[in-house]
Amino acid sequence: MTVDDLKRMFNVVEDQELAPIFGRKKGAVSAWRKSGVPAAIEVKARDILATRQVLTDKTTPAPPVTGTRQKQQRFIEASLPILEDDQVEMIFDQVRGMMAR
Repeated sequence: MTVDDLKRMFNVVEDQELAPIFGRKKGAVSAWRKSGVPAAIEVKARDILATRQVLTDKTTPAPPVTGTRQKQQRFIEASLPILEDDQVEMIFDQVRGMMAR
């Protein structure tokens, strides 16, 4: 996978726009262009896109969620349209951490 592949995947124009998606500085993206995208970034890119697909896929109903998880899901769904991609990813990481407890 190349930086250009990532740019197409995330529909961005500039290399520096990829940096906040992956929680990196823009210099890291420049380094990826020279030495290749690290495998961990490729995995994270696929995970982010898969998560987005699950959130936007209205044809497959999600299993019923109740209680606290239901409240968390409603909050996230209500917030998604106004959040940036890196903020959504941060929220998902926090929710995953809460659910793992």
